[in-house]
Amino acid sequence: MKQLWFAKKNTLEWREVPEPKLDGPGQAIVRPLAIARCDLDLPIIQGHTLFRPAFPIGHEMTAEIVELSEDIKHLQIGDACVVNFQIVCGSCPACSSHHSPACTTVPFGANYGLGREAAEFGGGLAELVKVPYAEAMLQRVPAGIDPLALASLSDNMTDAYRTVAPYLKAQPGANLLIVGGVAESIACYAILEAQALGAGQITYFDTDKARADFAAQLGATVEYAEKFPQRLGGNFDVTIDCSGSVDGFRMALRSARPYGKAITVSIFFDNSVPIPFIEMYTKGIDLTISRTHAREQTPEVLQLIADKKFDPARVTSRVVDFKDAAEAWVQPGRKLIVRGP
Repeated sequence: MKQLWFAKKNTLEWREVPEPKLDGPGQAIVRPLAIARCDLDLPIIQGHTLFRPAFPIGHEMTAEIVELSEDIKHLQIGDACVVNFQIVCGSCPACSSHHSPACTTVPFGANYGLGREAAEFGGGLAELVKVPYAEAMLQRVPAGIDPLALASLSDNMTDAYRTVAPYLKAQPGANLLIVGGVAESIACYAILEAQALGAGQITYFDTDKARADFAAQLGATVEYAEKFPQRLGGNFDVTIDCSGSVDGFRMALRSARPYGKAITVSIFFDNSVPIPFIEMYTKGIDLTISRTHAREQTPEVLQLIADKKFDPARVTSRVVDFKDAAEAWVQPGRKLIVRGP
């Protein structure tokens, strides 16, 4: 079958690989219906990360079940599902304590479409994908929801959700600062999800005018400047850094109110990133750095969509056919979605 690989810097190629087969209990074979490009995928292909080729790509997807192990009772062939991008068993101590990204049954950090271990698990840009722990990793799509709109649910939408939901549940009506940048779609999803969850004022800052203008279309109060200032106001209940920039990250930290919350989705591959330690110490800023808990948060985001409180299609910038994926995947854009084969 065909599978798209990150072959070398700025280069993708289709490869012929064996079709996946069921070889044990609890498994499924799925056919991708829609595959979304994660905000991290372009930096990977451009050589800005520690992910080195070669491996199959694409980790955000919805898919249709085409085969199931006989022991599976809660899923059926033909079901459209959101596919968890993190490989998780659902039953180990980490999964049972709601920390499935640390699943102890599989290699730490095992994912579809990310890193050389993806050669074992595959990627979403393929004709078929094997799901080793189907009941833990597949979330059925409710009737009436287009799987195309949910393509990014298992990663970028849940990554955005974890930046806003816990804090708005604890403090309804909280005022938010979202710092835009490299994680462009996550910032946009965070705006829409924060609105759905009853945030107060949502301020969006960016050094890119086009991104700032789009955030305004989504309903955020926009601040724009060509460079990051030291701080923006300094009195936000929650600040969310999506910039991918050290200066943007530091500005977000400085902009939180005393005993406020700061969350970052930026990934800095340099361990020497400086933070304004004394200011954070004296103000009591609570900083969260984490990967998304996709399995745990997917049902909550899916419910927002089912209730028509959050429309992720507003963030989609381009939809292409499967045959055009290799060319489209390397082109800039906010949220690319590829129709399945």
